[in-house]
Amino acid sequence: MGSEILLKKIKSDGTKQIIGGIIIMLLGTLFTIIAAFDDEDDVAIVWIFAAVLLALGIILAVFGIKNRSHPENAKVIRKNPALLNMADELFADIIYEDKFVKISNRIIANQKDITQMTYTNEIFLMYISKESYNFVPTGKELILETARGRLALNIYGRTKNTVNELANMICRLSPNTRVGYTNENLQYLAQMRQSYSEYLNRVNSENMQ
Repeated sequence: MGSEILLKKIKSDGTKQIIGGIIIMLLGTLFTIIAAFDDEDDVAIVWIFAAVLLALGIILAVFGIKNRSHPENAKVIRKNPALLNMADELFADIIYEDKFVKISNRIIANQKDITQMTYTNEIFLMYISKESYNFVPTGKELILETARGRLALNIYGRTKNTVNELANMICRLSPNTRVGYTNENLQYLAQMRQSYSEYLNRVNSENMQ
């Protein structure tokens, strides 16, 4: 069940990529037409811009078609081959969910993007990341750095109490988590990821024997 939901999500994202690629290609075509009827000195810049848009659109559409046709071969699954099994386990045993996360006894997933999923004991670092433009806040995320990558939970516009409750709950579930973007914690993250990588290499070697 969970793996089917995950594959459906990847296919949906593929559709969005196809649509986005087509829109970008149409913009590239528009600039190509403009360049064809433009005899100004700077028309070369328009040609270059049009070519870039067309190339980007084609690339995005091709990736979208691949993800739509074969979601099981998507990059996110190649990066984490255990993802489908994790999804099955998560949806078979959800014990808590809210606007931010889905949680089972061993797994936590981003509610808004279930391709972001990990075992709770593989969360090593948690911190808040903020974005701004001209000193105006434009984004805020609670970042979970894990053995397999990163979960980014959108907390923009949420109250301090809401964010603290979410962070405290995650800390209770993940015994290996450190809090705060510090040099010491970043070193800890690097060490834990290195240990995880060595563990995987050892398991793979044993399975090949």
